[in-house]
Amino acid sequence: MKGIASAATCGIVEGKPIVDLTSREETDLLPRVTLATICGRDEVILVELQNRLHNDHLSDVMDSAKATCADVYECLAVAVQQHLKACAPILGSS
Repeated sequence: MKGIASAATCGIVEGKPIVDLTSREETDLLPRVTLATICGRDEVILVELQNRLHNDHLSDVMDSAKATCADVYECLAVAVQQHLKACAPILGSS
């Protein structure tokens, strides 16, 4: 296993990138990008564009999505480490 995958969807509202879109925002015709990375780094494993996105907004959206993936990864990594520590006695590991 290469690492933990984390993903984020970022859209453009009133010319500004936003992350963590609501279901209503996701069903609207907002331009949005879903991006996934491995271990919160720059190694992108998925990019999905929905609706048209002007080229002027692409770098802002990608940067916001990558930063959010890094934040999500940090939360996931902590949760996985806590779970593994809790399971260690059950598995007979130290």
